[in-house]
Amino acid sequence: MTENEQPHTVVACKDKATFDQLFDWITGHSQLSFRVKVIYPADYPTTALVVGHGLALKLVIEKSNTNLSFELFGIEDAVLTSPFDIITFTLNSKPYHPIFTPPPTKSEYVFTKASDEATAGRAGMMYRDLIPSRLGGAVIASHITIPNGGPVPDYTHYHDIRFQLIYCYKGSVELVYEDQGEPFIMQAGDCVLQPPLIRHQVLNVGNEGLQVIEVGGPACHATFGDLEMNLPNGFNPSRTFGTQRFTHHQDARAPWCDAGGVVVKDSGLYEASKVVGLRKLKINSKLFCNHNGEMLFLYVLDGFIEIQSKEFDQKLHVDDCCAIPRNTDFVLEGSAYLLEVTLPGNLDWFNKQLQ
Repeated sequence: MTENEQPHTVVACKDKATFDQLFDWITGHSQLSFRVKVIYPADYPTTALVVGHGLALKLVIEKSNTNLSFELFGIEDAVLTSPFDIITFTLNSKPYHPIFTPPPTKSEYVFTKASDEATAGRAGMMYRDLIPSRLGGAVIASHITIPNGGPVPDYTHYHDIRFQLIYCYKGSVELVYEDQGEPFIMQAGDCVLQPPLIRHQVLNVGNEGLQVIEVGGPACHATFGDLEMNLPNGFNPSRTFGTQRFTHHQDARAPWCDAGGVVVKDSGLYEASKVVGLRKLKINSKLFCNHNGEMLFLYVLDGFIEIQSKEFDQKLHVDDCCAIPRNTDFVLEGSAYLLEVTLPGNLDWFNKQLQ
């Protein structure tokens, strides 16, 4: 590869003296030690291509100096500034990996209407924010829509998270996960638990399009592309990621069970995560409710409910949702199918003796 073919960043110097000082500094500094790949003319150099740390920098003489900043990793921590402030290198001893500490969950009442606007997100997906307050930054919940079927412009990626689940609300989607064998189809009513750091990719959406409910935490978390792993990569279903195990719940295979006035279908996500739970509920009566957990999130899949307390009185219809604060007595009644997501996943909250 010639100088003109190699991708590089142009570093402009305003005169020959500046060029010479920058060249000597960048090739002679003990923590940088860039190497010369090309320099010319030999008797009066005015162009040089230097390489190091994955960078290629082309030093040239132009009317004014460039001002550039770079971050380098795996080198003792330091901030190095070149002569004339042309380049600043921030050196980091640790690899780049943003860390977001999960904040305490803020317990508060949140109501989101079905008509709230969706915004464009990653890989051509539309996102409707279901918990705009993020419960203090602890949780993000989204109603995600991909309106058209076909291949999805996704890539192998993973999330640095405390927990994350995806419930297939409408349509179908083809997914593939690290150590979970061949790609599979998630149908309406199915859900998955995505453990922290598991590599995965969205492949195709069914002809009818796709709608999913995604809940995870913390709200601000990093998504990393894995440039090396190709999926599928094998089959090891017993593998744990941290302390969690990948789970694909298939709705058609799960029974409905009576839970004392409410009929429930449990996804098994709490058993696999020991953090979060997801159930579907059939409501057709009046329930007296209270909870002492981190989060109680309810999404109306069909029908309607009304929730009443001293603090709020709200009717919810299809695609409305809410989060109920802890230690709040409330009454829930109506006729509905609800999606319930709780922290912790074994939260007991209905048929309580209210004060």
